[in-house]
Order: sequence, then C-alpha cells, then structure tokens
Amino acid sequence: KDHPFFKGLDWVQVYLQKYSPPLIPPKGEVNAADAFDIGSFDEEDTKGIKLLESDQDLYKNFPLVVSERWQHEVAETVFETINTDTDKM
Repeated sequence: KDHPFFKGLDWVQVYLQKYSPPLIPPKGEVNAADAFDIGSFDEEDTKGIKLLESDQDLYKNFPLVVSERWQHEVAETVFETINTDTDKM
C-alpha cells in the first residue's frame, strides 16, 4: 500500500471490490507462452553460469508467491485442454 504506484488508490473500494478490472481474460486462457514456444535450456550451456552478488541484488525485493488461485487456473486450463484434445480423437 505504501508503494508510489498505489498512491491515490482507495483501499476501502479495493476491499469492497468496487473497482472494475482493466482487463478480464477469456475463461480458460492462461496468460503465458506455451511451453513449446519457450523452448528448453541445454544443460551444457547453463551449468557453468554463476550468479554474481549484483545479480542476486536484482531479486532481493522480489517475493516469489505462487498463489492458490494461479495454481487452480493452470490446473483447470490443462484439464480443459486435455479433455478437448481427447474429445477430438
């Protein structure tokens, strides 16, 4: 709440869910690249890479949170995709 990005935001309205979302993604769509589009890392290319202290500093204020809602969204999308693909057979 203290970050400048949120300046002017009415937190009571947020709590009451009165703000309209700027975007509502289509149901069943995960906002991420397909695993096949991302590619893979060759272990030979990555095993010698060492992160420097300056690299680690970039992440010191970056909390990793995998929310239950996100996990549910991914599971639901994968389930629907598998079932849709199976129905085509």
